[in-house]
Amino acid sequence: MVVPWLCDEQGNPLDEQQKALAVSDDAHLLINAGPGSGKTRVLVAHYLHLLMTHTAWDIEAVVAVTFTEKAATEMKERIGKVLQRVARDAQEKTWRDRARQLLDRLPEAPIGTIHSFCARLLRQFALAAGIDPSFQVLDDLRASILRRQVCERWLWEHLTQQPCDTVKDIAESVVAHWGFSRAVVILAKLLELRPLIEHRRSVNKPMLCQVGTLTESEQALERCYDALVDAYEKAKRDINALDFDDLLLRTWRLLRDNGEVRQRVRVQHRRILVDELQDTDRVQVDILRLLCGWDEPESPVKFFGVGDSQQSIYAFRNADVSVFNALWERAQTTHGWRAERLSINYRSVKPLVALTNYAFERIFAVSEQDEAPLQRIRTRLQPMTAHRTETPDQTAIEFAFFRLPQTIGKWQRLQAEAEWIARRVIELHRDGVAYRDIAVLLRELVNAGVYEDALRRHGVPYHIIAGYGFFETMEARDLLNFLQVIAEPDDEVAWVAWLRSPMVGISDEALFWLCHNEPEKLRPEERARVERAQRLREEAMRIADRASVRQLLEWLVRETRYDVLVAALPQGRQRLANIRKFLRMAQEISDGLQLTVRGLVRYATALLEGEVRIGEPPLAGAATDAVQVMTVHAAKGLEFPVVIVPMLGEVSAPKGTTDMVVADPDGGVAVRRYNEVGERLRREEMPNFNAVDRWRQQRERAELERLLFVAWTRAKDRLILVGVQDESRKRQSQSGGQNSGWQNWLQLIVDTLQVPVGQGQPALTVADGITVRLWDTSLVGGETAAMERSEAPGVRWLKGEEPVPELPCRTVSLPSEPPPVIRLSVSDLLPQLTVSHATGADAQTGRELGLVVHALLRYGVVEPDERQLAWVAQTVGADARQVCQRADDIRAFLQRARRSRSWQDAERAQKRWHELDFCLRLSDAPAVELVGRWDLIADRQTEWLIVDFKTDAVTSPDAAQRKWDEGYRWQAIAYAFAAHRVFNAATVRVAFVFVALPTPYEVLQIFNPPDWAKVEMQLRERAEMQRIALFTAR
Repeated sequence: MVVPWLCDEQGNPLDEQQKALAVSDDAHLLINAGPGSGKTRVLVAHYLHLLMTHTAWDIEAVVAVTFTEKAATEMKERIGKVLQRVARDAQEKTWRDRARQLLDRLPEAPIGTIHSFCARLLRQFALAAGIDPSFQVLDDLRASILRRQVCERWLWEHLTQQPCDTVKDIAESVVAHWGFSRAVVILAKLLELRPLIEHRRSVNKPMLCQVGTLTESEQALERCYDALVDAYEKAKRDINALDFDDLLLRTWRLLRDNGEVRQRVRVQHRRILVDELQDTDRVQVDILRLLCGWDEPESPVKFFGVGDSQQSIYAFRNADVSVFNALWERAQTTHGWRAERLSINYRSVKPLVALTNYAFERIFAVSEQDEAPLQRIRTRLQPMTAHRTETPDQTAIEFAFFRLPQTIGKWQRLQAEAEWIARRVIELHRDGVAYRDIAVLLRELVNAGVYEDALRRHGVPYHIIAGYGFFETMEARDLLNFLQVIAEPDDEVAWVAWLRSPMVGISDEALFWLCHNEPEKLRPEERARVERAQRLREEAMRIADRASVRQLLEWLVRETRYDVLVAALPQGRQRLANIRKFLRMAQEISDGLQLTVRGLVRYATALLEGEVRIGEPPLAGAATDAVQVMTVHAAKGLEFPVVIVPMLGEVSAPKGTTDMVVADPDGGVAVRRYNEVGERLRREEMPNFNAVDRWRQQRERAELERLLFVAWTRAKDRLILVGVQDESRKRQSQSGGQNSGWQNWLQLIVDTLQVPVGQGQPALTVADGITVRLWDTSLVGGETAAMERSEAPGVRWLKGEEPVPELPCRTVSLPSEPPPVIRLSVSDLLPQLTVSHATGADAQTGRELGLVVHALLRYGVVEPDERQLAWVAQTVGADARQVCQRADDIRAFLQRARRSRSWQDAERAQKRWHELDFCLRLSDAPAVELVGRWDLIADRQTEWLIVDFKTDAVTSPDAAQRKWDEGYRWQAIAYAFAAHRVFNAATVRVAFVFVALPTPYEVLQIFNPPDWAKVEMQLRERAEMQRIALFTAR
């Protein structure tokens, strides 16, 4: 008889090894599961087997710990689907009844992150833990600023207190060496490192590294740590709060020091299951040890852990792969433990699995001569066996390795890669691969714009899944720079950054003259912008005294038309969402922490320095047929038919840190030292700092190798690796097959597989039975050379990493009167009255409704439910509650839009694009540059059709026609001429559909070949007139 819960949620049975592990319950079990081996299926099946067979157990008896809340939610969903199937289809009535019972209790099941589990225990045993059970949990944002505030207050109080005491002497010694500002940063970092420090102390290791003798200032730092922790604890008690580290540390101490609590927890929780065990740290594993009694002869609590040391890539979240490696060794050698491997790969085709085994057996090689700490942090390959037996029609592995001249800078190298990738994506799509089945995986998204530009230029739909911090986005930085200008009027860096932002928009040439204190050389329009920025700053400082932070920022956005400007840029809707999110966060943070403008700026700066991560508002692009661009970290746990990994030559081996504090679980903590005039000491003068930083570099190097493994193993059918060899940094790898000296991923791969760079071969055998395709990368060579020739030597360094030309600054030739460029968005062509920023909730809601309707039309959703409306509202940065309240209006708008003749005509076209950006430059002088976006544009063979949907609250067709006559006709003219220029369109029909009327009203205009010269002249006259009007208004 088939056991119905030993299947996945689709009803597919586990294989024999997976099934055997799922029913195992006779020992602590640790499973090392390679990529695509079905480890989550096994974990879910084991969870269900325990609760289905132990009918007397409550659902609290089995704890499942996941790495993220998202993973916990997905696991609950999987469990729920299997239980529903068992309750409906199982042959045994007792199984059906038990499944229904568990389904009823599933929402209460202890399935979540280790932090959520610790929070549950602390609330349950609050008295024993010495805390108020109603405590709040500080997120990373609030904890970061609170640590900084505590450190500032603690230093200041002890520096100014009378009379002198030991603590005052310690504070003075710390400030005397590092200065007040640096000391605050260092002390705040020590508070952030509490789990590492506390665990080292628990095993009688010192907090600070002591390879060399500690200086007097380092000893003072060590002595002030406990007093500083006490101050931080008091600050949290005052607001009845714990941070995430407290959840771990207090649970750890509670279980370690209170035997009664420990026994009660063990009676309540009989089994502990842990997913992604390779991403835990030493405190977390010690909590598991205390829960399960690993050091005791017998324990009623069994442990079931699943992980893969090859995929440990979260050191920035304190993950320590050496913990997993030590547990694996324990499971292999200790009575009462079992160590098992899952080695069948169900994901990838056989050639990909074979290449992975061959390459990473060499990349992960560990030498017996390596030091013990290095051996603990490295990973030996777990060879996989491919389950898929089909033979790919084409080569499953492709390498595009460029060799470009030394004179080519980094930016041009990336452009060459991006151009090749865009063309290859088009070829794959032409061969039948859906865009959504292609993923471009980057080490980080800093240079993602290069790939965006190339994909957009070739008409490839794409979606960027952001993995960087929200405060690193352009919009957040622009708004922060403005707040910094208000908070610190003497901050010249913030002032210059704000001047350069789209809010003011002065040119690099103007900055040059300002920085050289020669404002008289500014062109008149540039001088006007600077003067206006000064007036805005003065007015903002007056407003800041009486208005909230949000009101101040809303005023700024209105005055500078910042939202209109960024909406015309690529990813414009995401940028608008970022602005709205920043406004909401600024209000929440300033109100919640009672911060002034200056406090808010310092708060956000602390977040940036502390690398606290806040995601961008979620996007809906994953639901469409679009190429997915994301970081390797974001792709962890996912799989794609085609994976492209670019920038191999740019992912470099770690170098010495520039941070003031460096830490390593084995080496301890070390702090950078300075001489008497505040200059950094050389590394050889800081033996402790140098030693810990070397340990850090070894850990990061090993993790980068694992990160490459994770990117590589996301591919199901095809893997495409792309990189440019930088000849100026090329070096030979060390002999003997060891990869300890690799400088970047490209060199690591080339040396490991011994493949040539810059050559094309349709089938190159790199090992027995392993064939790869080497692309001829001369595809973009001519274009790159042309780019190189087009640049003057004196400015080429701006785009790359070449040395700065050794020319005195005065010899750089700048034109005295460069040709002015009038840069406008299409909305700038409308009369000021039409595009003015109305105030009030109704006006804001109206604008947001328009964004929601456009997004839904783009994704083809005609009857959105509330979940979809809330989702799309988040995407465009709208208020989800207000949007859902207008659900009926939105559905009506959508139905009317779909009924319109123009929409139906566009739908019948074979080629059509939604939300397509354009940029065009008008002929003659002065240069006029227009940017905009077509809602919907279609090639109907005999004509090009542009459809723009308007949600204006018009009450009659006459009112809609007046809207057109008053201003929208200029939008139509610009849209039509852009289609003529971009697509060489001869005849263009533009339709504006007003969907607020019960019967959608369409205003049409047709442009024919004889019209284009006249249209361009009209656009030029309108642009020059509106430019004067705009700057007069400013």
